[in-house]
Amino acid sequence: MAAKQLTKEELAWLQALQAHLDKCPSTRIGAFTTGDRSLFVYDKVARNKWAERNGGSFKVEDRYAEVEIIEKAEAHRFTLRFPFQVDGLVG
Repeated sequence: MAAKQLTKEELAWLQALQAHLDKCPSTRIGAFTTGDRSLFVYDKVARNKWAERNGGSFKVEDRYAEVEIIEKAEAHRFTLRFPFQVDGLVG
């Protein structure tokens, strides 16, 4: 069974959301999800400085180490909660 097309309202909402995201005034913002409704926003500059000082690096096979680096760097700044599931996929 094929998925239904988006409704006009759904499409308009997504397009408005994308237009707003495209206006981001920052290059230091990073984000990740752990596979629920939350998108965790962090300061990439703070994360990278901490990693440089402490020898931390991101490896795809060790995603949880990256979350730990962000926590230790105290780089988490905001949590976006979506009205729907945000799956965390590696690709």
